[in-house]
Amino acid sequence: MALYRVIMTYPGGRVEEVEDTFSTLEDAKDYGRQLTLQAQANTNYRDKGDFFVKETNPYFIVTRKEGAESSIVFDSRQ
Repeated sequence: MALYRVIMTYPGGRVEEVEDTFSTLEDAKDYGRQLTLQAQANTNYRDKGDFFVKETNPYFIVTRKEGAESSIVFDSRQ
């Protein structure tokens, strides 16, 4: 059985692999979209005082793991 995981990239470049696993690709994509919306909302309230950090749009990818093999099955930037 395949499991799906979300890897989130936040503005400023921080990358986080979400610990939760999902049984369907759609569930993983929905969760990634929620994280993206939260990150965008938080960016509006954050102090913009650090001029050395290049702000990027938040995005996520979904990986599929089945057995020993893992592959990227969705990239929200595309």
